[in-house]
Amino acid sequence: MDVRKSLALAINKKALVDQILQDGSKSVDYLIPHSLGGKDQSAEDYRSVFKIEGEYDPDRSRRLFQRHYYFGEKKLRLLMERSSSSQSVGEYLKTQIEDILPGLKVEPVYLDRHKLISSLEKGDFDIAFAGWNADFDDPLSFLQVFLSSSSYNYGQYFDKAYDQFVEKSRSSLLSVRKRWEYYYQAEARLIDGAVIIPLYQPYNSFVRSARLKHLAINPLGPLYDLRTIQVNKK
Repeated sequence: MDVRKSLALAINKKALVDQILQDGSKSVDYLIPHSLGGKDQSAEDYRSVFKIEGEYDPDRSRRLFQRHYYFGEKKLRLLMERSSSSQSVGEYLKTQIEDILPGLKVEPVYLDRHKLISSLEKGDFDIAFAGWNADFDDPLSFLQVFLSSSSYNYGQYFDKAYDQFVEKSRSSLLSVRKRWEYYYQAEARLIDGAVIIPLYQPYNSFVRSARLKHLAINPLGPLYDLRTIQVNKK
């Protein structure tokens, strides 16, 4: 776990979004995004109530890494889907990690999507860069990915306590806040153990005509909802 944690502490996420992406994306230290899963009786969403804050700490990163460092160069293959932005992100991560952790080399490997998925399913990777979109409006859509029984658990993360927190959250007898408490306990285990290293939440930018009114933007499913759209005459 120390090696994973050292990687998490070595990445300056704010610099990644501000200097590399420059597209409105937001650096994050958590798995569950804002506005997912509705609100509780106090009109707050899960993310506003249960906060997770990470840190960029090069010195601590080096100390943790040196506990497991042996003479000789170590190399990690970083698998990424080939895209317009992946190369700049991959090169940033490579440079950032290698600068903070001397003796560790990162090799970004850019693959077409089907080859990336195939490698993940086979477990043929050291670390991988990937994203996830919720397919239903609840934090469980993200958390269930890392269950021991999940077919998407490519990192083969097996944690009995994590599984129990997620399973307890499924009870229909729970209040919204109690369900969220179980979600938080599960999410915190992922982040504290650096099972995943959240980097950023991407944003979509587009230009809309001033004549276009009532265009609904959806956080889930199809991006646009045209049922309420109105086009005004010039």
